[in-house]
Amino acid sequence: MAGSDKKVGTFSTRDAQRVGKAALWVESLPKISERENYGGGPRLPSQIGQGLQPPFWARLTGSTPIMGTYRRWLYGWMESARGAGGWADVDGGRASTDGSGGTPDTRALNSIEANNAATGIQGNGVDVANLVGTFDLVPIGVGAIVLMWEETDNAGNLFYSFQAVNQVDGGCS
Repeated sequence: MAGSDKKVGTFSTRDAQRVGKAALWVESLPKISERENYGGGPRLPSQIGQGLQPPFWARLTGSTPIMGTYRRWLYGWMESARGAGGWADVDGGRASTDGSGGTPDTRALNSIEANNAATGIQGNGVDVANLVGTFDLVPIGVGAIVLMWEETDNAGNLFYSFQAVNQVDGGCS
């Protein structure tokens, strides 16, 4: 074999050089403490250059049905972080507001609920025609930790979204 293709274990020397270059590139990326100025977490490719914060972890604090829709809710939330003792709210972190007192409504939407309707297959894959008794989709539970992100609509209004699959709960009649 040529010098650059000499086998070292299951990798060639050329493979080892590629891995070394990749490791140097990873080490050149900002460390977690340096990313905190950007809200923590990686940037999604679609967010780069848009001025939006990268995704962040949030704890859901409650849900309110969206009037005029079926099986859709607005979710209150608090920014959270994982530590040695588990998850905790971030001191001074972001939190939703409900629009009262002149503040904007920054409660989050669950994108899996976006096309839920009165009939048919819902975002979680359940056909509501197959639900018996009082069984129905329920909102994501208080205390759930979700990956949250900022978005803007066509008018430039800021809102928050996450994805979590709704469960079914209820009882037989």
